[in-house]
Amino acid sequence: MSKMRENYELALDRLILNKPTHPELINKKYKINKATVAIEAGRDPSSIRNDNPELEELRDKIKKAELARRIASNSPVQKDLKASITIKNDKYKELCALYEIALGQVNSLIIENKRLKDELKYYRKKDNILDFKY
Repeated sequence: MSKMRENYELALDRLILNKPTHPELINKKYKINKATVAIEAGRDPSSIRNDNPELEELRDKIKKAELARRIASNSPVQKDLKASITIKNDKYKELCALYEIALGQVNSLIIENKRLKDELKYYRKKDNILDFKY
């Protein structure tokens, strides 16, 4: 195996393990394809060409790796997690709406309380109300 192909194989392995070392791929979503494998190997994205018979096996491995990644991302566990997240997000939105309603009611009660206090002060000034204190 040539040094070039060995670099490509190692790059493919890192991408499969989701541990890229190239700055363009770290902490980003990517597909496993010829271009990303070449970038991870530190080469030009178009360097894995179809006309190179030495890399035929590598191209097949790249296709299989991407297919395996897609199958893994559609696993039942992941679908259950997505459904759970959707349910939690819906519940969160519902609670936010209820919170806004409650906040409006509290504000309304604060305004009503202020109005009643002002009205009580007005009537106390007229001296026609007895002052009841507990």
